[in-house]
Amino acid sequence: MRAAEREKERIRDLYLGILGHDLRNPLNTIVASLYTLERRVPPELQHVFPRISRSAQRMSRMIDQLLDFTRARLGEGLRIDPHPSNLRDICAAVVEELESQYPG
Repeated sequence: MRAAEREKERIRDLYLGILGHDLRNPLNTIVASLYTLERRVPPELQHVFPRISRSAQRMSRMIDQLLDFTRARLGEGLRIDPHPSNLRDICAAVVEELESQYPG
């Protein structure tokens, strides 16, 4: 691979790392606002907060994965944190998120 191509890939990987870090700030604002709103919203609308919270957690995991990918590409290694998960719960959360985006 030519030096110019390697440099292009390195810059892309650095950009992805910066992007991942920069995405955390608005996500943290969304989560903090969610907790503030949750205490002020009428009971008939409380059902939306778990969905928003799960989506924010999912977005946080995606940012973590982006940063892991970038670290691996930059030679820092890949962090592995295995833990038991319930695939049924994961799929149900994804379906619920999609249903809220496409109600029909």
